[in-house]
Amino acid sequence: MAELAGLDIDLLVIDHADSSGRPLPSSSVADLKRKSDGGRRIVLSYLSIGEAERYRSYWEESWDRIAPDWLGDENPDWPGNYAVDFADPDWQRLIYGNAGALLDTIIDQGFDGAYLDRVDAYCGQGQQARLEMKAFVAALKTYAENRRPGFLIFQQNAEELLSDPDHRAKIDGLAKEDLLFNVRGPGLANPSSMVQESQRLIALLAEEGKPVLVVEYDLSADQAAAATSTLKKQGYVPTMASRDLSQLPR
Repeated sequence: MAELAGLDIDLLVIDHADSSGRPLPSSSVADLKRKSDGGRRIVLSYLSIGEAERYRSYWEESWDRIAPDWLGDENPDWPGNYAVDFADPDWQRLIYGNAGALLDTIIDQGFDGAYLDRVDAYCGQGQQARLEMKAFVAALKTYAENRRPGFLIFQQNAEELLSDPDHRAKIDGLAKEDLLFNVRGPGLANPSSMVQESQRLIALLAEEGKPVLVVEYDLSADQAAAATSTLKKQGYVPTMASRDLSQLPR
């Protein structure tokens, strides 16, 4: 925690719990909000709303024998993460709306906001799933704002949703992974048409004055330097990270 607190950065995204699954004390969150020069730092908590994670407080060992209706298959790329029917009320109750739900815990800890992952879980499931995900994000924002005015909601990926102005009104920022590299393979540049379409959609949010974070993974030193320069020129906030999150990003 001391290493994180000492970073000269204005925004920090961390997990709300330690490695044993215990929520961080509010005092630790408060410490992270203070920069070493006395300035203020925004601290967001990671929150996956489109996959279940077996290391979370809500996970029940009995699900290995009899899974709830909303729980799907394990993600082969991320062991311990599972697909969910994200529109199912039972799943959503684990995320927000009651004591012990993840978002409620995050709010109580004093985080400035939530960094929503797997918003793109609707992809490939049709228009109804897309609408249900937008409704889920909107409900999270409304609930959090009612509990703590000014609570921030950042969305990771799923920039297709930004074409809807009502959806843009419900988020305070976007994080885009792999904008420039890695879609076709490690270290490979993405097709220019793909990059341009993502940028077109992202611009809809950026033009409203909302921040856009871009995360690129496992690039060479030269690629990382070039990507950082390019992204900064485009008005994005770049981060170079390792995919396994085993070290602090650059």
